[in-house]
Amino acid sequence: MDSLSDKKYLYRLGIGTLIACAAAESLSYVSYFQPSVGAVVLLLILGVTLVASLFDVRIGLLMIMAELVIGSQGYLFSWKGISLRIGMWIIIMAVWSSREILAFMRKEKSFKAYHALPYSRPLIFLGASLLLAGVVGLLYQNNVNLFFLEGKRWLFALIFFPFLFSFTSRRDASRLLAVMAGAALWLCLKTFFVIYIFSHGFTPLVYDVYAWMRLDLLGEITRLPSGFSRVFIQSQVFLIPAFFAALIIGWRKKNYWYILCASLAMAVLIASLSRSFWVGGACAAVGAAFTYYVHARPSLRDTAVFIGMSVAVLALALGIVFALVRFPFPKPSADLDASLLRDRATKMEAGAASRWSLLPVMAREISHSPLWGFGFGKTLTYTTSDPRITSSTVNGEFTTSAFEWGWFDLWLKLGLIGVAAYAWLLWFMLKDAWRLYTKGSMSAFVVGLSILALAVLHFFTPYLNHPLGFTYLAVAAILLSCQYSEDMVS
Repeated sequence: MDSLSDKKYLYRLGIGTLIACAAAESLSYVSYFQPSVGAVVLLLILGVTLVASLFDVRIGLLMIMAELVIGSQGYLFSWKGISLRIGMWIIIMAVWSSREILAFMRKEKSFKAYHALPYSRPLIFLGASLLLAGVVGLLYQNNVNLFFLEGKRWLFALIFFPFLFSFTSRRDASRLLAVMAGAALWLCLKTFFVIYIFSHGFTPLVYDVYAWMRLDLLGEITRLPSGFSRVFIQSQVFLIPAFFAALIIGWRKKNYWYILCASLAMAVLIASLSRSFWVGGACAAVGAAFTYYVHARPSLRDTAVFIGMSVAVLALALGIVFALVRFPFPKPSADLDASLLRDRATKMEAGAASRWSLLPVMAREISHSPLWGFGFGKTLTYTTSDPRITSSTVNGEFTTSAFEWGWFDLWLKLGLIGVAAYAWLLWFMLKDAWRLYTKGSMSAFVVGLSILALAVLHFFTPYLNHPLGFTYLAVAAILLSCQYSEDMVS
């Protein structure tokens, strides 16, 4: 993407995506008060998705990619049990599958094309482990509703195929990155807006925004004793690779706009107060430092410059959050100091204590069926001190099929077979990222860091069994397969 016209096109695509995301979220907020508006907008977006996908399935995939970056659980719009994400997924899969079937019937395509697909072997192994989990879940007679709910979530992983078959060139990948960048920028701006209004007592707006985001499962807003409101949006996970990409490009090109973008992403990750994000990002940063030092052997001057720039980005990110909270107009109703971050990093509140109470129960149950697990819909009962649960129970006992410990969740339900399948896929991707990086690709370096961060944070917050995680990895696979010699961001 070296020509000026291509760069202008990508810039317009990113800005257009940002505007479209802002419009969609604004209409979603309106639909909280007028559900009929939400139904009309949902049908309109699905109609546009259908027409666009029939014209070029890549356009439909770009649309659902933008929705994933801003939509968290996928309920930006919903009507009569159909959510925006599921509706878009059904349309895209139907269009793509129909074309694949017609290609087979006309003998224009064979199964060799699937075998040649990037990471086909670990993907087939993972698919087989999921089929086994379905059979095991039926044999164990797990809760039927939970069984189908979990199976439906895993079914979303089929989006891997249209993504990998449709985005096969550097131009395709660049369009995908432009859409993700525009959506990610909107996600940052939305987070800043929520922090600002909740820190300055904009009533009744804060109550309406809180209710809207909770109803549509767009994120979690938690008011802390200092008055600061934690804004955690599940799709903020996409800001981890955005941060690393912007930081590295800014450093290599000495481009202050990218450094500013890195600071914006870091500010959101800080304001999320997500220890999972922090641990995943920190592990990736350590991995980056070790890998770069071993391979590139940077000079002391280059090392000092990069460390100084990283410290400056962190300082600017903290300054952005502080400025939002303490902006003098109107009078701020919240406070922010270092103790907030320190307490979040070191203290264990009720929610974290509940997570640790669950761990030995999961480990004990896993030991009863370690190889193939218990299948979809498996539930566990444990005792928690979380006030959100104890307030509605007699003795704090809670039964659930959704577990915070992501890798243990995979082991419990898919067994070691499923864990090995996922680990194989991640290993293949990390190995390719390393191979490409040794040939000079900084894009592959960023992709490798992003995969490492996701694998680590999945220990504490499940993503690899969720549409956000599936798409995160699909994008990583596309970026690795689309460039083997020339750097995507050079």
